[in-house]
Amino acid sequence: MEFALVNDLRTKPIKGLKGFCPICGNPVIAKCGNRKVHHWAHVHEFNCDPWWENETPWHREWKSHFPDAWHENVFFDQTTGEKHIADIFTPNGITLEFQNSPMSYTELGLREAFYKKMIWVVNGHGFVNNIKLVELVPNFIKFKNDDFVFRQGEVSVAVWRKSDNPDYLTRNMVWIRSLDEFPEIQMHTDNSKSYGFTWKNKREIWYSSNVPVFIDVGNNILYWIRKRQQFGQPFDYITLVSKSHFISKYLK
Repeated sequence: MEFALVNDLRTKPIKGLKGFCPICGNPVIAKCGNRKVHHWAHVHEFNCDPWWENETPWHREWKSHFPDAWHENVFFDQTTGEKHIADIFTPNGITLEFQNSPMSYTELGLREAFYKKMIWVVNGHGFVNNIKLVELVPNFIKFKNDDFVFRQGEVSVAVWRKSDNPDYLTRNMVWIRSLDEFPEIQMHTDNSKSYGFTWKNKREIWYSSNVPVFIDVGNNILYWIRKRQQFGQPFDYITLVSKSHFISKYLK
């Protein structure tokens, strides 16, 4: 916890300082050692917010890009009595949650329902090597041609054109292994930073999210996991976003 209440003021940890938890109201003490990021800890064991995870330098570095007033805002649901702390809550009403540890599908759904307008930023440093960008794909925000259906292969993105083979369910449907054969697709890719991808041992939970998911892969790059709704099975792809662009967007 980055902030506690000291004399009813939100205060960062200082060695020797005591305060109170803004969620449960129980006593907390400042932990200011050399091994972990400085934080507040409950004097006695409490699980006042089951969604809260121990902060790492990765969490704190992300939060440092936003004003202190946006950090650790307490949300209270008057109907259920639930209280939770959001990592970042912007003046535009968007919650940014920085997730380092695994979670259950149940918790994912509950958190998204609770915060409503939210975005996940996931620490991908432990599994980024399992994600392989395969081939540049169209900017699907601009490319609205529903005649084309895309599918991810191991080494390339395949495409099927409905007007060439209307029966999607037939075994004779023809998947073209090169997007270069369709000039009407290629003309949309010049400025695209979106890719088909494969993910070995993928974290399936992030495919079930109903809000945007950005994976922090380091080197100032975020992988935005996206989905193109199309005839048949949706096509998953990744858009590359710079960390600096992401931060500047939500600082506005």
